[in-house]
Amino acid sequence: MSSPKDRSMEVLLDDDDRDSIEYKILMAYAQRRLSVSSYVKLLKNEANTQKSSSLTRRKVLIDHQRDKDRPSHTINCLLYFPPPSQSGERADVNHIADKLAKLVTSRSQESPSDVSFKTTYDTPCREQDDSVPTGGSEGEEHDEEKIIQTIVSLLRESGDRLEEKMKKDTVFSALFEDMLTYTFFERITDSFLENVSADSTNELSGHQVQCTKVAFTMEVATRLNAVDNHPMNLVLGFGLKYLREHFKPWIQDQGGWEKALTSLDQEEVE
Repeated sequence: MSSPKDRSMEVLLDDDDRDSIEYKILMAYAQRRLSVSSYVKLLKNEANTQKSSSLTRRKVLIDHQRDKDRPSHTINCLLYFPPPSQSGERADVNHIADKLAKLVTSRSQESPSDVSFKTTYDTPCREQDDSVPTGGSEGEEHDEEKIIQTIVSLLRESGDRLEEKMKKDTVFSALFEDMLTYTFFERITDSFLENVSADSTNELSGHQVQCTKVAFTMEVATRLNAVDNHPMNLVLGFGLKYLREHFKPWIQDQGGWEKALTSLDQEEVE
């Protein structure tokens, strides 16, 4: 199990990350998809994170001021900050977020009611006998896979269903928090997107399927961030990393976010 400290160290967002086009779109997308209370919580976490980052930078500058008369080699490690990003794409973030949110809404409405996954994970097997934990890594892997499939199933029904599950089932919620690392997030997102592909293959072009996957990656990140209790919007950081690792090369090949999503405008016209 990972501690909150372990999780927060896994994907640390710096100012360049928050200034990236991907993160700005994530935040704008969340505003469109979350309830007011959930979005307010997200904004408070974001403000706390930026405040913490600002305090860290201020401490470094103070340390530098105190040590400026010392030999320079003793403070070199404190003087370097990455320069402002020069390759940031200029795009209409709100327009892009609107397109992605509308795409998720339309595809969610089209999804069949009898989804392929069923919510079968009621309580962890460790509850069956408090004195005997699940045996070995194989049992833990089985528990984790069941939780992943339950989360995917609930997300396919609606993000609100997942939130209801977390509030009502404290054991499930605690297991989710313990397991939540980038690898865990990646497995959930991979599994969810496999179903997106299966649902879309017969009716959409390859380009449209990619757009749909991008949109639902943001949906997964937004919904999981809403049910996570970490005070620094950790899951949005996971979402940013996933977008960069899985979709940034494709988006760049298309000429940027605006051009990559042009097909969505054509869909609306049709």
